[in-house]
Amino acid sequence: VELSTGEEYEVDQILDSRMRRRQLQYLVLWKGYPISEATWEPVTHLQHAPKALRDFHQRYPLKPGANLGGRPWGEDNVIDVISSCLI
Repeated sequence: VELSTGEEYEVDQILDSRMRRRQLQYLVLWKGYPISEATWEPVTHLQHAPKALRDFHQRYPLKPGANLGGRPWGEDNVIDVISSCLI
C-alpha cells in the first residue's frame, strides 16, 4: 500500500474482514510490524495485495467480502473484484 506521502507498506497477512458504513474493510497485519499495529483498511487500499486477499478468503469463505458481486475470490478475478469496489 502506497501512501500520498510516498511511504509504502507491505501486507504480511489479512486477519479479518468487516462491513463498516457499507464499506468492505480488512484488518491488515503489516510486514515488520507487531499485531498491535494492525489496521482496518478499505478494500480499495489493497489493490496491490491480491494474493493476501485471495488467501484470506480461501481460508475464511464466510467472512464479509468473500463473494462480492456474486463472484468468489479466485486466481482469475481478484483484480476485477477490487476494481468493482472503486466504481
